[in-house]
Amino acid sequence: MKEKLLLLKELALNELVHAADTNELESLRIKYLGKKNELANLMKEVGKLSADIRPEMGKLANEVRDEIEERVAVLRADLREKA
Repeated sequence: MKEKLLLLKELALNELVHAADTNELESLRIKYLGKKNELANLMKEVGKLSADIRPEMGKLANEVRDEIEERVAVLRADLREKA
């Protein structure tokens, strides 16, 4: 699961940085942070993990989500400033 989370983060951040406008950025935000996306599915799986690794994977999943959310916010501000 750790590898999946890290790969998802890498893919998301790479796609987000190439967003050309706010519409594309919003589409990518939904793709990675919407209710029915891979990150949400992975976060649901965290609850099914054994108790010894659940806290670590939960923390990592939250960090991935937070980093993607932060990058979206920064890029949105940059795109609005340029417009």
